[in-house]
Amino acid sequence: MIIPMAVESPALMNATLAWAAMHSVAFRGQINGASNSIQFIASLKAKSIEHLRRELQKPDMGHGDALLATVRTLCQCEIHSGSDESSTWRIHIKGAKALMNAIERSQRHRGTRPRLLYRWYAAMDSLTTLTSYGNSTLFEVGGSSQGIQEGIEDVSTYLDDYNGYSTDLSHVMGEIGTAVTALRQGSSSKDDEIFGRQADVLEEEIFKIMERDNSSELIFYPGVVERLTTQAIHEYSLCNQAYQHTALIHIRRQLRRLPRNSPQVQESVRKIIECVSSITPSYGLSPAIVITTPLFSAGCEALGEDREKIRQLLAQLYELLKIRNIKLALEVLENCWANENVDGDWGELLRMFHRSVFLFELTHYCRSK
Repeated sequence: MIIPMAVESPALMNATLAWAAMHSVAFRGQINGASNSIQFIASLKAKSIEHLRRELQKPDMGHGDALLATVRTLCQCEIHSGSDESSTWRIHIKGAKALMNAIERSQRHRGTRPRLLYRWYAAMDSLTTLTSYGNSTLFEVGGSSQGIQEGIEDVSTYLDDYNGYSTDLSHVMGEIGTAVTALRQGSSSKDDEIFGRQADVLEEEIFKIMERDNSSELIFYPGVVERLTTQAIHEYSLCNQAYQHTALIHIRRQLRRLPRNSPQVQESVRKIIECVSSITPSYGLSPAIVITTPLFSAGCEALGEDREKIRQLLAQLYELLKIRNIKLALEVLENCWANENVDGDWGELLRMFHRSVFLFELTHYCRSK
């Protein structure tokens, strides 16, 4: 999908070349013909941004999909780079929001939304809300804020093969993040009671999703399941379960404020480890490339020998994918485990180590579609 659009868009072409160059460095350690790989990649991104600025100044949104793909690719580049301090990816997410609003207002694009690009944004929005508490960039239509997922798909609920979990779970994760943000802004006992009831509702939603997915055949977007092996379908189910327990961890630690060693929290930690351990790391259309977020969530709460299991799983994943963010994720966990005073305050943990960026393209690694 990206390559045909790139032929007509210099901005997307340069962003795609930068993305490819980063993979070349990750797996081969160099770029053929480039004396300085870092400068070469930086120049490609700079050219992409310059062309993007020019395109955005044009009133015609005829190439809106290519521009949105450019923003997505640049965002992926920043996340994949694993910069310790950079928040450039956040700028691209905000740019994607503004661009989608402009496309939505264009009569030419009504009813022709690019499914992959929009669901990428929807998942990024939910994960940002869940893990960053207050940094969501909700998509706006007609002046109102609403989840971008609403009204985009012609299948209401399915297991998204790109993100590795069901679309309704994505919505619940965004609600959890919003609730945690609101809870941090309140301080009274009445607030605690209100958010306790909200935790009950959110937890019940997840239980219903779990019951549905355990009792019936998984539903994928039309045309996807035919391309999956029986093993791949099973592994997607495991990945989906890992994300379900990731959501439960956030509810129980951040909303209910249960202690780390509570049975409910540790049950989800062990379930995530169990699910991820049964997913075979591989290239191609596989949930193996979206499991870092559940592993990190479990790692933040893991105790004893479970920490060693997570350490091994992340190391194995890094050896396969060579994504620097995975290595950074493990470094953050090592610091977290060494600093027992950081007890469940994820926002503080991420501020301490300036590494929140890895939580995302850990879940949205480049795939061929």
